[in-house]
Amino acid sequence: MKKRSRACEACQALKVKCEPSPEEPSVCERCSRYSLTCVPAARKWQRDRIAELEEQVRNLQDKLDGATNSTLGLSTYAASTRATSVFSDGAWPQTSAGPSELGFLDSRLDYDTQLRCLEICSTRAGQFWYLIPPVNTASARSWLDSLRTGAPVKLISMLAFTISPSSAEIDPQAQEDLRIKTFEILGQAAVGLKRPSLDLIQAALITGLWIRPSLDCNHGNPNQLVSLAHDLSVELGLGGPEMQTSAPAWFFRIQGPLTLEMQKIWLAGWMTSTMKAVGLRRAHDFDWGTAHYEALGALEADGSEPLFLEMLYTIRLHAKVASSLELCNTRTFLDVNSDVVATTRNQVYNDLNELSNRPLAGDVQLRFWRMLVAIHVNEPVLHTITNKTLFTSPYISERIGVHDFARGPITPTTATALHSIVEACHLAISIVLEMDASTILSLPSLCFGPAVSYALSILIKVCVAVSAPGNTYGRILTRESLHVREAMQKLISVKEELLKLDPHMGNWNTRIIGSVEWLGVWLDDYESIIERYEENLQREVAEQEIEGLSPNGHF
Repeated sequence: MKKRSRACEACQALKVKCEPSPEEPSVCERCSRYSLTCVPAARKWQRDRIAELEEQVRNLQDKLDGATNSTLGLSTYAASTRATSVFSDGAWPQTSAGPSELGFLDSRLDYDTQLRCLEICSTRAGQFWYLIPPVNTASARSWLDSLRTGAPVKLISMLAFTISPSSAEIDPQAQEDLRIKTFEILGQAAVGLKRPSLDLIQAALITGLWIRPSLDCNHGNPNQLVSLAHDLSVELGLGGPEMQTSAPAWFFRIQGPLTLEMQKIWLAGWMTSTMKAVGLRRAHDFDWGTAHYEALGALEADGSEPLFLEMLYTIRLHAKVASSLELCNTRTFLDVNSDVVATTRNQVYNDLNELSNRPLAGDVQLRFWRMLVAIHVNEPVLHTITNKTLFTSPYISERIGVHDFARGPITPTTATALHSIVEACHLAISIVLEMDASTILSLPSLCFGPAVSYALSILIKVCVAVSAPGNTYGRILTRESLHVREAMQKLISVKEELLKLDPHMGNWNTRIIGSVEWLGVWLDDYESIIERYEENLQREVAEQEIEGLSPNGHF
């Protein structure tokens, strides 16, 4: 069989041998077998010239899109079917959002309203996560123009999720429309209809972190959005060569060294994924790769994001605890008296002391997240072989576990851990009490509200461990010494302050912190049973009454 002088386009793209078909020599065997159009590939110098011309066409098209943004209103379909290469069918759009997205935004919020909302968003939500730019009156216009040009989906997500309609003085339905539009765009990215981009990654992170209840109760899933952001980051190449992209994204990944902005986005995505995993207790790779360390080094050398850097140090400590104690592995049990737990506890407390001596350590939010580390590192004192699934969010009464609580032998280590976890829970709740209601409403609802609820749920788990029939921890602490009611009352007062600014509970932090009253109702029923048990010591009767509080044996 005679060898062809030049491979066809399909074989050239796959780097496979191109042999002529026995039936039709003008068509290669592979194209004949799969009924493909067999076109000879361009020579190398021709391909280089074609690539150069395509780049010029893309630049001209981008300029044309910007110039006709408000007049032409190019449809999503037109943008998504524009050919990106003479060798492709145009399946990958060039930008994450085209004029139709900006046109949609402009039809809901005019330019001046966008300007005002951007300033409010930066003031209230721009804390540790880098994703929200620091905007003031002088720089707002340039920032808005930059976002409209380079990150329109990120802009839409910021205006849709990080501020309340009352604080921004905008129509709630208009903001709801922006949320739905954001979900539509990210949904297209999730199934591969939009090419991974920094814009889409940041939009997914912002939406996942600051997600809000929907007006029609059809809420998005923040955990899926955070996972999407991570997947898009890997596909784009932010994870470096250690985290390879998939085949469809291979030819569109970033080549060469990452910029500082890309590295910050990579670290912000890791922080968000880590907080999500710790809250849900799902399997997660907490270890760092080369791209993480390089990004951290660049961030430290740059020095322009001190709060973001401090938050990163703190979340790394969360990851260290979760990894060392295997908090996210529900099939593994580590005894509180084991060497692993003792070593981890000593190391983490030393790290906490170092963080507490850093310049920004007094920030109220950093203090809260550090205190949460102290709770996590002492959590094994409440673990059993089978109850680790009860430490996941949401922290509702069904997951307190009155029949599966720790009742191990009393040792000095057990006593220390039990006292420490109770103290850390109270301190964390007291720190929340120090925060302004506006600050709490500006914090990411993905992790802050659940973390507050977690602190109270741990106190209630300790209450069960020291008072339920068959307990052993009652020799260390008593139910009265836990002061669970005082902690609960503090959070109820926080909820009342939140309702003054968020009367319609349009923020998940308001709803989650407000739900502590449900635990109060449960606590009333539980304590009435325990008080009767303490009077007559009829264990079997008490256990039957406790069983009656829930059909599955949990509150």
